[in-house]
Amino acid sequence: MTASVRTVPVGHCAFEAKVRVAGAGPPVVYLHAEGGPAWDPFLEALAAHHTVYAPDHPGTGDSARDAIHRIPGLWDLVLIYDELLDGLGLASVPLVGASFGGMIASEVAAHRRERITRLVLLDPLGLWRDDAPVAQYMTMMPDELAATLRSLHEADLASAASIAAFE
Repeated sequence: MTASVRTVPVGHCAFEAKVRVAGAGPPVVYLHAEGGPAWDPFLEALAAHHTVYAPDHPGTGDSARDAIHRIPGLWDLVLIYDELLDGLGLASVPLVGASFGGMIASEVAAHRRERITRLVLLDPLGLWRDDAPVAQYMTMMPDELAATLRSLHEADLASAASIAAFE
């Protein structure tokens, strides 16, 4: 099955969303992982029974590469997806999110409980806590991203050494 790509203008952060759409049946929205969008066998199977809406995150897939630089933070992504659901005419819909998409799906569902009928999280990226914020790696400049990843790697090595010493 071939997915068509719809363009949906979103006023918040002046984002022009690109949404893959395929299938027939009740609607479901799928938010992809941080590696970028891919129409894969999972979405094919889902589209056999549902109309699948799979938007590209800002700066990925068919969306403008520089779109991510107009998104100040996580909350802005939540507002973008809320407005995108309006633009797609989806007042109430199940939401599926994988990895980074799972984190965003959780935030959208928390913000608009009445809008999300079901929430499915596939290996979601860390959920937000004010006392332990998730690094905003999707909006980091390359040098900042490299430093963040190095520090996370060093922390993982330190944890592994502590566990090895304990055993």
